This record gives sequence, structure tokens and C-alpha cells, in this order.
Amino acid sequence: MPGGGTYVTMLSPKNKPGARDVTIVLESLQGECNHGWGLCAGVHTSAQDLSFQLRGTEISDSISQLHLWHSNQRVQKFEYLGSVPVKGGLFSLGRTMQPDSIYTLSTTIGQKKGSFSSPPPPSRPFPFPYKDDFQSYPIGGLAKYFSDQGGYFKIGFDGSSTNKVLTQVVTRDPGPNAWIPNPDPITVIGSANWTDYYVSCGMRLDDVGSTGQYLVLCGRLASWAKLDSQPIIPAYCLNVSASGQWRFTAGDPASPLAVGRISGYNAARWHTLQFYFSGRTFKGLFDSSLLFSLADTTFSQGAVAIGSGFHIAYFRNFFVSRASKKT
Repeated sequence: MPGGGTYVTMLSPKNKPGARDVTIVLESLQGECNHGWGLCAGVHTSAQDLSFQLRGTEISDSISQLHLWHSNQRVQKFEYLGSVPVKGGLFSLGRTMQPDSIYTLSTTIGQKKGSFSSPPPPSRPFPFPYKDDFQSYPIGGLAKYFSDQGGYFKIGFDGSSTNKVLTQVVTRDPGPNAWIPNPDPITVIGSANWTDYYVSCGMRLDDVGSTGQYLVLCGRLASWAKLDSQPIIPAYCLNVSASGQWRFTAGDPASPLAVGRISGYNAARWHTLQFYFSGRTFKGLFDSSLLFSLADTTFSQGAVAIGSGFHIAYFRNFFVSRASKKT
């Protein structure tokens, strides 16, 4: 648009009975609404008076008015402003379009901001202990409570049986084809307030022929709001590569707290990664065999995350409980 911003027009299908409906959405966002993502840096819009001409006789001849709604970040949330007259397909907003706003015009009516009949229930702690074998979900569905921060995790078969598993399916880094930078595939579950706990999860790779493949289990992840802007996961992470090389890190992958190699490791078979956190001490286990036991104070609390590189990876039998249950 001349003063900055964009618009899009949507039409109902031709095979719908009666005249075709039209909806037009205009946006003049310049950063106030999207400043948290950094998407609008250097973009500025100004107040502007706009007029539009609908093209096509089947549309312009049948429309006499459009209903108008307005949203902005400060006060108005999809507020209905009345109707705008249309004559011969020509119309204007009848007001100055303000920066950092979204306007919606439509031949349809009845839309309104959502509401609820009763207040939402009070916040409750995340269920603890918690386990999920992923058998109760439909194929292609999402696992309850798991929050993907990179990649895409959905329910599928593990490729060697009819058991359902959680599957990471994104096989290429999106690179520049993304709104924001992407971390490697990782999905988060649990509470940022968890401190001492035991966590385990079965994992395996699908095709170990490619280089750079790995599986990872992370704990005490207190904040994941900026995973899209930094390559470092702010948590304790046990990373096992397809070759059996493992490293245990406290945020910075370049400075591991412990490293090693798993003899006879077959990444295409199921294995279980495990953590045990208790105060400043913790243990890492592989198939219940101790990999390391050490002390560190970098992270004191946080949720759990599981993940992989950009390749197919399978996860099953997730379990987290109080630290006193597992030693």
C-alpha cells in the first residue's frame, strides 16, 4: 500500500449458491506489534486514506456494503466499526488507516472476538511424575504436552513394528526459508520449576548411513524462549552421535563436561538415555549403565527436552519421576 503495509483478498468458491462473498484483510504493522520477533526492523508505515476498486462484474455489481473490523495492539481487538458503502465496486474505508493496525472488510457478518462463559481454571503444576508410551494417539497426531521448538515431532510407526512412537520427521534445515532462525529439532516437556528428578526416554535412528546424525536428551531447561536466536541450548544435554561418541554439556557444546564413546553402539536399535538430577550432582546413563557422575551448578532447575539432528529419529517410553525413585 502507498503508506506501507499489505492487503489480501479472499473469495468464496464459485460453486457456492448465491453471490460470492468477499473478505479483504489489510495490515499496516511496522514493528510495534511484531517487535519481539525482529521481523519489522526498519519498516515504517504512515496513516493513509485508501480507496479500492473491486474487479469483476459478478463481484462489483452484487456488493453494496462491506462490514469493517479493526484491531491494534493497544486497545481495539477485532472491534466492529460498522459497514462501508460500496458503489459500482468502489469503496473507501471512510477513515484514516492507522499504523500498526489490522483492518478486515467482509460481505459476511457475525464475526466477533472470542469469549468464554466462565473464567479459565486456575493454573496447576505440570503432572508429576509423568510418562507417555505414545500408544493412545492417532497416527500423524501430536503427543500431549510436548512443545516443538525445532523440527516436527508427530506420532508414527517406528519402521520395524506396529508400535506407535514419537517421530521427528524434518530432514532438512529450513535455512533462510523461515521467519526466524531454527534450532535443530527439539521438543520440550515439563515445568521450568522442576529441580531434582529422574528422566528416561527410548531413542533410535532410522538410517545411520548419513553423517552428523545424533540423538539428545536434555534436562533442567529453564528457558526456551530464545532457542531460535542462539545455537546453544541452555540446559544439561547428553548427545549421542550415530558412531557412539557422546558428550555431556552444560549449555556450550564446545566445552563439554564429559565425553566418551559407547562400545558396540548400534544407533538403529532401541537404546535408553537417562538422567538423574539431585542438587548439584547428577548422573548420565545409557541403557542403565553409568556414563558419568559429576557435580556442576550451571543450571539448577528446568524442564526436559528430547531431540535429534535434521533426520528421522524415533522416541518411545518417555518417563520422568522424583529423583528419590531412581538412584
